[in-house]
Amino acid sequence: MATEMFGEMAPLVIRHVDAIESIHEQSRSEVASKRSEWEKDRDSRIATMEAESKTFGSVQESVTNALIEKYPQFFAVDEKDAASAKAMKEGMEVVQGAVKSAKNLPVNERAAKAAIISMWAAAFPRLSQTVTSLRSELDKVTKDYETKLAKLRGGDPGNADGGGSSGGGGDEPKNTAAMAAKYRG
Repeated sequence: MATEMFGEMAPLVIRHVDAIESIHEQSRSEVASKRSEWEKDRDSRIATMEAESKTFGSVQESVTNALIEKYPQFFAVDEKDAASAKAMKEGMEVVQGAVKSAKNLPVNERAAKAAIISMWAAAFPRLSQTVTSLRSELDKVTKDYETKLAKLRGGDPGNADGGGSSGGGGDEPKNTAAMAAKYRG
């Protein structure tokens, strides 16, 4: 049939067709080999990703618990302060959502979320220092007022000079309880 189609060139055409067929068979074999390698590599990558995911979750939980235990004033949920607990929960949801969805987000959204999380993390030490300073200042003011209040409770409210004494003789009452006792009788 080749002789009918190609005449005296038939043997040359048949050699070329055989060569092309051989090249085609080699390419199919090479593609099958590469596909097999790729599938093995894919399976290995999937297994590695699954193992890393489990490790990530375990380490994250362990570090979170350690931070809560070591620094409860910063990381433990304050059950007495509902607004604070809600804010902490919402913050965690934002961060965890960004981490989980990072691979699926467009680069602009991923960068924006990374910037927000970075700024939150950077602000924490400053805000912690501010809270510590304000608490210290509040403790000092509270202590001063408690000292003044204790002095006032022990003094005579009827004396205008604030000395706690009515300026009279030694039988005059020195405080409110003594004054009430004198008038009762």
